[in-house]
Amino acid sequence: MNARERFLSVMNFEPVDRTLLWEAGYWADAVRRWRQEGLSLRFPVPDEIPGATTIQGYVNIARAYGTPLDYPLDDASQAFACSQDIHDYFGMDRSMVHIPLDSWLAPRFESKILEDHGDWFIWRDGVGITKRDRKDRKSLPHWIGWPVNNRDEWEQVKAERLRPTLEGRLPADWAQRLETYKTRDYPICIGASPAGFYGGTRHLVGQDRILTMVYDDPGFIHDIMDYLGDFFVAIYDQTLRQVKADVCFVWEDMCYKNGPLISPAMFR
Repeated sequence: MNARERFLSVMNFEPVDRTLLWEAGYWADAVRRWRQEGLSLRFPVPDEIPGATTIQGYVNIARAYGTPLDYPLDDASQAFACSQDIHDYFGMDRSMVHIPLDSWLAPRFESKILEDHGDWFIWRDGVGITKRDRKDRKSLPHWIGWPVNNRDEWEQVKAERLRPTLEGRLPADWAQRLETYKTRDYPICIGASPAGFYGGTRHLVGQDRILTMVYDDPGFIHDIMDYLGDFFVAIYDQTLRQVKADVCFVWEDMCYKNGPLISPAMFR
């Protein structure tokens, strides 16, 4: 069985020779250590992603093939090539490929450094989240600001960056990719991070505010999630008229190691 056949059989509860061998990703420092210990890699983990800006370019995770994240996973960049080396070494299955539809804010915000404090700095990323971050990237950044703080900002984000159109959301080589999908032996996925309801709203208003707004301003939360639902349906429908996806990925990120961030009652 090839990777697509195996995936579809697993998802449809049908007989399968074995489960899929996929991996989500690897810490870049771990990969560098493996290399020092003898792992042969054609492409070592780069210090920066080629072509990325300085604040976007630090690599602390080598994305692995097989996860439907917010990147086209058939990307030929060095960071992905490094993951492919490990993928090949362990004999893993052909990866899932993310349809390269930008299903979040388009155009993105300009990523820029707002304050420089020596060993750490404050910057705004492409989805409008302000972060306090270490320059050595040895820990995750602390999020301190979000793009939507009131209804006026929400209306502006909708009008400027969440328009339900494919304009500016597909790559220049989209026609060529459609041709390759016709003969694929791997599953393809529509949907990405942070394209979800709780997760997406959290990216817009922040972790604390989404939880309190459920009680303090439920109408606002409903408006955001209702709009996101219509937005996702619109851009996915336009895309799926051109290509048939094998799976839809809805990103939420609503739990951590000790349990969920929201209660079942709040979820309902």
